[in-house]
Amino acid sequence: MAAEEKAWADLSVKIVWAGHFKGRTQQAAVRAFEAWRGKITAAIKRARAQAGGASDSSNDASRAWGLIFGYVKEVENTYNAAGIRVLPNMASLSISNLRARLQEHTPVNLSTEIVEATLLALPSDKAATFRRSIRFLDRLIAERDKHAPITQLLPKRPLGPLRTLRDAPIVWSQFPDSFQNSLARMIDFAVRGHTPSYDPLEDRLGADPLASRRAARKNRRKPVRNPDVARKSYKAALSWLARHRYPDRETAYLLSDVSHLLTADTVNIAVARYVTRTKEDAVLIDVQGTSSLGSYLATLSTLARTNQLDETVLHAIEDARWNRETWSPYANEMSAEREVFVKKIDRDPEIIRIILKGPRTLMQEAQRDFQKWDQLSSHARARTLHISMAAAVLALQLARPLRTKNINQLTISGTAPQLTAPRGKGTQAWLDISRATVKNSRNIESALPGSTWEVLSFWMDHGRPQWLEMHADSKITNDIYLFPGSIEGQPISRQTLNTAWNHGVSYLGLTGMTPHMMRHVAATMFLARHPGQYGVVADLLGDRPETIEAFYARGAGHAAAQLFAEALEELDPNLKLRGRKN
Repeated sequence: MAAEEKAWADLSVKIVWAGHFKGRTQQAAVRAFEAWRGKITAAIKRARAQAGGASDSSNDASRAWGLIFGYVKEVENTYNAAGIRVLPNMASLSISNLRARLQEHTPVNLSTEIVEATLLALPSDKAATFRRSIRFLDRLIAERDKHAPITQLLPKRPLGPLRTLRDAPIVWSQFPDSFQNSLARMIDFAVRGHTPSYDPLEDRLGADPLASRRAARKNRRKPVRNPDVARKSYKAALSWLARHRYPDRETAYLLSDVSHLLTADTVNIAVARYVTRTKEDAVLIDVQGTSSLGSYLATLSTLARTNQLDETVLHAIEDARWNRETWSPYANEMSAEREVFVKKIDRDPEIIRIILKGPRTLMQEAQRDFQKWDQLSSHARARTLHISMAAAVLALQLARPLRTKNINQLTISGTAPQLTAPRGKGTQAWLDISRATVKNSRNIESALPGSTWEVLSFWMDHGRPQWLEMHADSKITNDIYLFPGSIEGQPISRQTLNTAWNHGVSYLGLTGMTPHMMRHVAATMFLARHPGQYGVVADLLGDRPETIEAFYARGAGHAAAQLFAEALEELDPNLKLRGRKN
């Protein structure tokens, strides 16, 4: 590999490092990898600086950059006699960035050609910062009369504006009126949320509250929080589609309706051209090293789905999103967490049994400590409560995988409790979380198994009262949350919940397994027993079926399900799952 920062940046995004960098959690392992990557970047910079030697010109350049930096650092965020700020706050960071990138050139001899050559050699994620720094330097050049101490050190003329790699933008006004009208209607429909319908009798007939809530949420979509940003996003995605389908633009401007642009053929051609372009252009990031294509296709998918376009369009978009040629490491974040879990199973299939029995194991450990509660120290009591809390969280995650936000904000009382106890003999506990609090805007409704409620009720009857008593000094009350926080009226903090979880998984010997990873565990367990039932898993996780199929039918997801099936079969040969096809 050439000792160039850009070459290393392009190579490092393709490195498969799972299992090599250690950490107590997956996030800690990621930080370890990023730190290692940064060390190599710094080593490349040092090596290039040493290879350049220490000539008189380099000494002059270093001295000049140092003087400019010192002046800017001194006057940034200060005001002149007229009360006008001389230079903005943190302006010295721009000079520091330029000194690092252009250290072999004296500032006064800089030219647009030198700056553009430096820009082309930078990693793509550093280009925007470099451009901003050049714009600040151009400001100093334009205002040289106000900065007498460094006037002789600045270039004679501005260096920008620098050329960009962006295509010329699509001019929407050049489309026919019929196209512009259809575009406005399509975006308006995608942005506008549906108005909920209300019962004119206002529940005077005594309807079941759970059924009433389901009826009120039927056919209702959560409104877009920021319509202006959403409109801009939709137009940007359609602009990308038009630019890559019709490079000459003139053909695009002849289209009479936006539905003629958003077609399956257009998507396929645009994606193919974009992939080829990123491979042939030395400056652009390869499509597998950036999430830009996935972002555009995800936006187009939402636009097509909300406007109920032909299914062939949706299929073309989804096929392009999950095609191996266009797969992005950013889209594979779920697989990174699953891969950690797969390695655990591969090394020790007994882990599956430990996970399945985990809630009861932790509950029994907490029971033993509660029986001698008065003899425990304050530290031992806190550990016991954390173990009991972890048992409840693990039981929930195995029964109905939730995101961490929904766990720590789960309510058990109030006007609309999300977790309700069994109403009588032969009934089950019920989980009902409104779509307003769910990331994917999907309702979460399901009955909980008796074994799950046994662990949850143990926490509510034994752990929760002791938790409230322990935090009596914080003035917390017996509020609506399953896991009350240390601040009155607030749920438990994510940090405290993670601490409790870590105590639980450490006791079980599952160090490194996060609450969110349990979503992947549950999906993998289900698909191991019921291959191909992605729609059921989508309902289980609160995701879209095509997303589940993309992540779990291919690559690491499929391998995880197969490995899990083999491990389950070894534990129970009667399952006979090995070798089953989707």
